[in-house]
Amino acid sequence: MCTVINQTKGYHLFGRTLDMSCAYGEEIVVAPRGFVFPFEKDRSPSSAPLALMGIAHVAGGIPLYYDAFNEEGLCMAALRFPHHAVYHSPQADKINLASFALMPYLLRSCATMEEALDKLQRVNITPDAFSPSLPATPLHWMLSDAHISVVIESTQRGLCLHTNPYHVMTNAPDFPTQADHWKKAQATGMIPLEPSSFSRFARGIYANAHTVSETEPWAAINRFFRVMGTVSQPKGCAKGPDGTPAFTVYTSCGDPKELAYYVTIYESQRVRKVQITRAQMSGKELWRFEMAWAKNGEQQDP
Repeated sequence: MCTVINQTKGYHLFGRTLDMSCAYGEEIVVAPRGFVFPFEKDRSPSSAPLALMGIAHVAGGIPLYYDAFNEEGLCMAALRFPHHAVYHSPQADKINLASFALMPYLLRSCATMEEALDKLQRVNITPDAFSPSLPATPLHWMLSDAHISVVIESTQRGLCLHTNPYHVMTNAPDFPTQADHWKKAQATGMIPLEPSSFSRFARGIYANAHTVSETEPWAAINRFFRVMGTVSQPKGCAKGPDGTPAFTVYTSCGDPKELAYYVTIYESQRVRKVQITRAQMSGKELWRFEMAWAKNGEQQDP
């Protein structure tokens, strides 16, 4: 029960809500150029992957990203896609990637949407688990830049790419079905208010398209969080798969131009900002920052 939005009006921003029954130790994490992901173990020492910044759960020293952008401004988020995601066995003529590796693979190796779409023509998503305790999660993804959004879905037919003119994605069903529902809702003039995937899809599209465009960064960030507020979940309005109340654990807002991430958590709507420099993207070790403000109220700078 999550929503991702790409803001292309005025100032470019990208972010999402994470709607779950609990938090899993998410952090704001920067993977600099020198950090090595498992799928990069055979890379040339002279190669220089792109650095990325986003929100992740770090397991065994490896960030499992929920949403992120790279230093060239390409953005991506992964949302649960239950009962629809189908992963396939490795294929000899494909770039075989586990679901948890797709986001860092594209953001590390692609500076532009064109490069990413070219690589995706050869990608196959495999059912490999990250670890015995972290099995493969059914996911689909939205890949965005300042102008274009594309939904990536691995289904029974293989890897499907859908141009997304709405710059909004939620969970199941698949994107073509969601888009068809939106067209019907426009015809009737009715946007549902319950916390379903389509309701959030429709509310996100309407708010993202109709709120006033802002070009100043501070105003655009405020606008972004206001738009995300239309799809946020108060505790008790929806339930997770196990029947416990689901809620918006965090809302993120990535600013690729300023290399900054903004986040609010359910317990506090005070915006937390982490910003890094180009120089700090050239190291080898992860930069990790708590989601909430420090106890003394001061920001933790890199």
